[in-house]
Amino acid sequence: MQLGSTGKYLFRRPQKIIRVPCIGSCLMTPMKLIKVIVTVSVIVSLVIFIRATDYKEVIISIKKVGYNFIILILTTGVAYIFGTLSWKYSMGKHLADISLRRLFQVRHAGETISLLNPMGIVGGEAAKVQLLGSYIRNKKAIVASILVSRAIMIISQLFLFFLTATILFIQGVKMDTINLNAEKWVLPIGIVVVLVIIMLVVGVTYKTRLTGMIRTTKQGRQLAFKTGALRLKLKEIYAETIKLCRYSRKAVILAVVFALLHWIAGAFEFYFILHFLGVKISIQQALLIDMGVIFFKAAGAFIPGQIGIEELGNKMMLSVIGVHEAGIWISASILRRSRQLVWIAFGACIYFFLDKNRLSTSQEPNGSTFCKS
Repeated sequence: MQLGSTGKYLFRRPQKIIRVPCIGSCLMTPMKLIKVIVTVSVIVSLVIFIRATDYKEVIISIKKVGYNFIILILTTGVAYIFGTLSWKYSMGKHLADISLRRLFQVRHAGETISLLNPMGIVGGEAAKVQLLGSYIRNKKAIVASILVSRAIMIISQLFLFFLTATILFIQGVKMDTINLNAEKWVLPIGIVVVLVIIMLVVGVTYKTRLTGMIRTTKQGRQLAFKTGALRLKLKEIYAETIKLCRYSRKAVILAVVFALLHWIAGAFEFYFILHFLGVKISIQQALLIDMGVIFFKAAGAFIPGQIGIEELGNKMMLSVIGVHEAGIWISASILRRSRQLVWIAFGACIYFFLDKNRLSTSQEPNGSTFCKS
C-alpha cells in the first residue's frame, strides 16, 4: 500500500512469484558437476580395479582358507567400527547429532571413494563432508572433526609403527628369527623424522618473522592477496578445531584410544592371513607389516586402488620379518584384495543409498526441484 498523487491510498496486489522447473543452468550447478566428475572417476577406477583382479587366483586363495575368509571380513569390520568411534569422539558438541550406524556408513562410503578416486583422500573427505551435511548443519564443524580425526589417526599410526619397530629391533638383537637389518631402514627413517621435527620446530618458533620476510617481497604480497579468502576459511576451521579439542578432554582421549584399537584390529588381518597360510608371527610383527604397507599405499594414493603398490608393500614388509617365499606374499596379497572387493561393493552401495537420501531430503515436499524466475 502506498500514497497516490491525489492523496488517497492505492492498494497494489503482491507480485506473484512464478516457480518453474529447473532447466538449463539449474541442472548443472558446480556441485553437481563435481559430483558427476567424482562419480565417473570412481566408476572408471572401479572398472580398472576389477579388471586388474585375477579371479582364478582369488578363488584358489579363498579355497585355501575356506570359511576362515569370513574372519578376515569381520576383522576388518571391527577395525572400521573402532575408526568410526574415533571420529565420533572427535566431533565435540556434535557427538550426539548422528548415530554410530549412520556415521559408520558415511565414513565407509568416504573411505571407499578415497580408495578408488584419483584425488585420493581429498575426494573421500569431500564426500564425507557432503554426506554428513544432512545430519550436521555446521559445515565448519564437520571439516574440523574430519581434520581432528585424521590427525589423531596419523599420529597414532606413527606412534604404533615406531613403538613396534623399536620393540622388534630390541628383540631382534636377541632372536635370529627376526630379520630387521636396522642399518638399512631404521636409521634413514629416523633421520627423516628428526629433520621433519626440526623443520616444524623452526617453523612454529619463527613463524611471525618468516611471514614478515615473505610479505616484504612482491611475490609474497601477491600470494597473500590471492590466498586471503582461503586463509580466512582456514582460520575459521582452525578456531572450530580448537573448540572441538577443548570441548571434552575425555572425548579426545577416547578418540585416541579408539584410533589405536583401529590400527591394532586392522593388523590382526595380516596376523590371521599368515596364520591361515601356515606362517606364525606375533601381533607386533603384524602391526609392523600393516603400518608399513599403509605407508606404501599413502605414497601411491593417486593410483586407483593402489594397484601394484599395495602388493609391493606386502612383499617388502613381509621380507622385513623374514618371510621371503613368493607364494606367501602373493597369496596374502590376493586374500587382502578379495576382502577389499567385498568392502568396496558394500561401500559403493552405501554411498549411492546415502546420496539418494540426501537429495530426497533437499527437494521440495512434492518431490520436484524448482527455481525462481
